[in-house]
Amino acid sequence: MNLKTRAVTAIPGSSGLFSPKWSPDGRYLVAIKYDDVRLKLFDMNLHTWQDLAGDIRAGYLEWTPDSKCVVFVHQEGAARWENRVCLAGRKVQPIGDVAASGKLVEAFGSWEWTGLAPDGSILALRDTSTQEIYALDVKWP
Repeated sequence: MNLKTRAVTAIPGSSGLFSPKWSPDGRYLVAIKYDDVRLKLFDMNLHTWQDLAGDIRAGYLEWTPDSKCVVFVHQEGAARWENRVCLAGRKVQPIGDVAASGKLVEAFGSWEWTGLAPDGSILALRDTSTQEIYALDVKWP
């Protein structure tokens, strides 16, 4: 969107992409391709789209605070892995097994939500709605 003219223009080549995330430095846009859930990277300086991580299914995209890597969840069957792919080298690096604890909530379909805090540490949604029930003794005035 041009803030002066308020004209909205689609990013060329973005048709068929969803869940876009701007890099903190504003130079890149990462998105997921609808038909195969691959990561695509748009460089604002070069105005080009590229495959970021090859043939890997991804969800819950988050940029690291330094704009050098994208963290995402990859699922194969019941296994859910938190991964990262950095712009330099573009190799997918597993960070950890999201489903290993069995305590993360399946918030949206078969994915469990994860994200990054501003300092780059990993956040995860955990459902304790029926596992941890407490009794409180209250004295009302």
